Amino acid sequence: MAKHKLLLSAAASHLRQLHDLLFGKEYLVMLYSNDGYILDLLGASGPKRLAEQLGVFPGARHSEAGIGTFAPGICLAEKNPVQVRMCEHYREVYHDWSCTASPIFSPQGDLQGVLDITTVGGGRHPSQLLNLVRLTAGAIGIELGYRAQSDANQKLRTQFFTLMQSSAEALIVVDNNDVLTHVSPRGLKLLGVKDDRVIGHDIHTLVSNYASVRQGMKIGRDLAELHFFSASSSPLVVEACLRSAGGANDACGGIIGVLRRKVDERDRGGKVRYGFQDIIWQSEIMRGVIDDARKIAATEHTVLIQGESGTGKEMLAQAMHQASGRRSGPFVAVNCAALSPELLQSELFGYEGGSFTGADKAGKKGKFEQAQGGTIFLDEVGDMPFAAQVNLLRVLQEKSVTRVGGERARPLDIRVMAATNVPLMQAVESGRFRNDLYYRLSVISLRVPPLRKRKDDLAPLLEFMVDNYANEHGLPGGITFGSEVMAALYAHDWPGNVRELENVVISTLTKMRGGAPTLADLPKRLRGGAGTASGGACRAKSPALDLRALELETIEAALDKCAGHMGKAAALLGINRVTLYRKLKKNEPRAKQS
Repeated sequence: MAKHKLLLSAAASHLRQLHDLLFGKEYLVMLYSNDGYILDLLGASGPKRLAEQLGVFPGARHSEAGIGTFAPGICLAEKNPVQVRMCEHYREVYHDWSCTASPIFSPQGDLQGVLDITTVGGGRHPSQLLNLVRLTAGAIGIELGYRAQSDANQKLRTQFFTLMQSSAEALIVVDNNDVLTHVSPRGLKLLGVKDDRVIGHDIHTLVSNYASVRQGMKIGRDLAELHFFSASSSPLVVEACLRSAGGANDACGGIIGVLRRKVDERDRGGKVRYGFQDIIWQSEIMRGVIDDARKIAATEHTVLIQGESGTGKEMLAQAMHQASGRRSGPFVAVNCAALSPELLQSELFGYEGGSFTGADKAGKKGKFEQAQGGTIFLDEVGDMPFAAQVNLLRVLQEKSVTRVGGERARPLDIRVMAATNVPLMQAVESGRFRNDLYYRLSVISLRVPPLRKRKDDLAPLLEFMVDNYANEHGLPGGITFGSEVMAALYAHDWPGNVRELENVVISTLTKMRGGAPTLADLPKRLRGGAGTASGGACRAKSPALDLRALELETIEAALDKCAGHMGKAAALLGINRVTLYRKLKKNEPRAKQS
C-alpha cells in the first residue's frame, strides 16, 4: 500500500464525491492499483458485506484468472473504459452485479490504477455512467500529476536549501522580480550582514550598479563587480559570476550568482577586466579572430597582436589570459611607447639597489618579475627603443631576466604577448626593429580588423555603449539612433576605431537635446553622411537602384512609424534588427549619391 500512497491521496476526495453522489443506490466505489489490488472501497454497509463475502474488499487482488471476466480486470488489460453488466460476468455469483471501470493515467501516460463503480443486485448500469467514471478517472490523473510535481518541487526546495546552507561558496539568488531570495552563510559572511537585512529586499536597494550589471548579462557578460551599499561611505565591492536562472529566452528572469572577495590589484600583480564574453561582435571577420584567439589561449606560445589604434588589442590579450592556464596569475601590461628609453629598461627588467642615482636602495622588481606565473603584455612594442630590444630578445631566448646594475639571472615563468599598430615588417626593413626579435615575438600572430572592415559590429557595439552610458548617467533606457544618424555612422570610416565610436557616443548623448540623438548632436566630422537616409529619395534610372531606393523608403517609413526604434521597426518589417542594420548599411552608396 505504501507505494500507492500518492494515488490514494490524489483519489481520496474524488472517491468521496462519487460516493456522496451515488449514496442510497447500492453502489460501491472502488480504487484499484495498476497491479490489481483494491486500494480503497466506499459504499453502504449492506453492499459492502455482500461484496466481502465474495472476496471484494480492500487489500484483495483480483485477476481474470481468479474471478473471470469483470470490468476492472479488462480495464487493466486493455487500458480503456469498459462496462460489464449482469450475465456478462463469467462467474454466476456475479450475474446480478454491474461494473463500470476506467483507467487512471499519469500526465506522462503511464497506467496508475483503475476507478470502478459496482452495484450488487442493483440492475444494469446505464451507459451514461461510463462518462462519469471516465471523467472522474481523468480528474484523478490530473490531481496525481499535480501532487507528484508538488512533491518533486518540495524535494528540490529541500535540496536547494540544504545546498545553500552547506555550500562553501558565497551564493546569492535573485528572483524574476529582482528580489534577493537566498544568500548562503558564506555569502552573508562576505557581505558582513544578517539574512534579514538582505533577504526579501529589492536588489536595486542593495546593489547600486545592478541595472548596468543586468544590462551586461543580456549581451553575455557574466563576470561583474557588484557595488553593495554599506554602512561606510564607500560601497562594498565584490566580484561575481552570474548566471540566468531562466530558460533560453530568459522568460523566468532570475539570477544565481557566486560572489568572491575583490582581489586588490596590488596583490595579484595586474588588472584584468575582460574575458571573451566581454568582446562584442557579430561579424564573420571577428568570428574568425575570436575562434583563433580561443585556440591560441590554450597554448603557451608567444603571441603578436597587430591592429590599428583603438581596435581592442589589449582587450583581446586580457581575454586570452583569462582563458589560459595562467588565469590565476598576474596580467602585467606595459606601454612601451609611454616610457622614455632611460626608464623603459629599468621598468621592464628592474634594477639593483644603488645601480644609478636616485635608485631605491633595496632595488626594484621589473615588470617581467611582477608577471611571474602569469602574462606580460608589451603594448606598442614596435616603438620600443633599439637598445631595449636587445635585452628583450635575451629575456625571450633565455627565459630569465637580469636587473639593471645586476649580474644574477633570475628565471622566469611567464607568457609574453605583444601588440603593435606599427607594420613591424616595414620597421624591420627600415632597420628600426630587430629582425630576430620580430620572429621571436610573432610565433603566433593575430590581426584585429579595423571597425571600417567589421561594420556589422557597429550596431551591437553602439547599443551596448548607449545602454552603458544611460545606466551610468541616469538617463532613461531605450535610447535609439534614427535612420539618419545610423546612416551617418555607417558612412564614417572610423579611423579611431572602437575607441572613437565610444567617444562619439559620449559626445552625442551629452549634447542630446531631445529624447533621441539627431544629426545635429553628432560631431561635425560625422555629419558629411547626413543626407544618407533621409535626404530625399534619389530616383535612379536603373531598375536595381529603383528597388534599392524603394527598400530604403520602406525602411524609413517603418522607422518613422516606430519613432526611430530599431527593434520595433524590424518587427514591423518582418526582419530581425541585425538585418535592418545591414540593409541600412547596404544603402550607403546610394545615400552618398543623393
